Amino acid sequence: MQAHVNTLQNSYQNLFSSHDTLLNSHDDLRAQADTLLASHASLRAQNESLFASNENLRNQVGRAEERIRVLERQYGDVLIEMVNFQKGMAQQDGLMQGLIQYFLGEGGEYHFSILTLSFFVSAAVP
Repeated sequence: MQAHVNTLQNSYQNLFSSHDTLLNSHDDLRAQADTLLASHASLRAQNESLFASNENLRNQVGRAEERIRVLERQYGDVLIEMVNFQKGMAQQDGLMQGLIQYFLGEGGEYHFSILTLSFFVSAAVP
């Protein structure tokens, strides 16, 4: 009978020791779970911040692309104005050369036909 009591006491002590070990493991696992939850919350906040930054950058790129399109159109307009200015200058140069030739080469005779027509044509073309 004493052998059975000793066996039962040993079994009880083993169970009690196992129970303490399980409680300690449970507490360790709960602490790890809490740490993981805190890390998850931190990562979620970082993820949301990155998504907001990404959306902000996309908006900035869209605005930059629109600005570039506007600048390209304005650049094209400036080129057209430069070409028109160059054409006007060429017409004025031709007129001035005609006037110089008229006054130097013709001896003061009045020639209405070519010189006057080129003047009116150059004045009419923008």
